[in-house]
Amino acid sequence: MGMLDAVASRVNAGATVEFRPSGSSMVPLIRSRQQVRVAPVGLAKLEVGDIVLACVAGTIYLHLVSAMDPARQRVQISNNKGRVNGWTSHDRVFGICLTVDGAARPGAERKLRASAAAPAASPGRGKSPAPTRSDSTSRHRGTRTSRPTRDTCCAQTKARPCPSRPRKSCGISAQAGSPSSRIRRRPGRYPPPRTDPGSVSSPSTTAAASTARGNQ
Repeated sequence: MGMLDAVASRVNAGATVEFRPSGSSMVPLIRSRQQVRVAPVGLAKLEVGDIVLACVAGTIYLHLVSAMDPARQRVQISNNKGRVNGWTSHDRVFGICLTVDGAARPGAERKLRASAAAPAASPGRGKSPAPTRSDSTSRHRGTRTSRPTRDTCCAQTKARPCPSRPRKSCGISAQAGSPSSRIRRRPGRYPPPRTDPGSVSSPSTTAAASTARGNQ
């Protein structure tokens, strides 16, 4: 969506918008990047020579009303160079240009729609601020009242694992080298270490070998 599409949507909703269109098709009435003010227009008050924001064949223009057809409720839109953009119905004429760089357009103020009393706004402004989290829904741990604290949990569970911290004990730390600090294997989970019978010698076998070497 282009800038003019966004402006047309806001003006059609009843807002008065200030923006800076680009292009030379409306020189000298509107020069490129001059600030214009557009407000919703009363369609029954349109006249030839008004600068309007209108949609013709799917394209938004800030151009002149060059002809009118009241019987069919349509207007012809053209630029200031003599090029005709085409005819469009009244419901596709969104707003009228009120000022160009602060200079008022003659007779434009009296052609406003009755509900066009909103203050001027620039495109992209006027958005409502994002909702903030309340203290009860904050993600900070210190603001959650339903979660048990470490001291309360340890007082209730003693040496059992703390439910608020399932992977840590309740302040009871094992000393280095104690049985509780070593890694324990669950029975049946790991197979016993495999040994080679030929590489292991018993004391009796070693003694018999020594005796045989002495007799030789």
